[in-house]
Amino acid sequence: ILGAGDCIEAEDSLRTILDERLKLYRAVLKKPTTWKKTAAKNLYGWYYDTQAMFNQGGRPWKKWRKVFEPVLIKAQNPKGYWETGKGEGLGPSKKGRILATCWVALQLEVFYRYKKIKKK
Repeated sequence: ILGAGDCIEAEDSLRTILDERLKLYRAVLKKPTTWKKTAAKNLYGWYYDTQAMFNQGGRPWKKWRKVFEPVLIKAQNPKGYWETGKGEGLGPSKKGRILATCWVALQLEVFYRYKKIKKK
């Protein structure tokens, strides 16, 4: 965001998100019943991963978006909230549902919250 998006550290971080963090979303896509357990450990990180991938744009963003959106949409409870298993202040409690729903909603609306960064 501050103009250092092409530095080696940023590139390494983006590669880690695609190589490691995206695997977790893919696993949930293949087996949706693992959402609660996997999301309990990763939802907060995915929130930041989604922002990073959106700011990167291009193929990395398309690759991320192709997986994360369907997972989040399928994981929504029919009553409109998201819930995870216990972990990191989450879980089936009212507070956990509110927190999980906020993180998911912020990911799904990343397009509207951030202006696309122009690369040099």
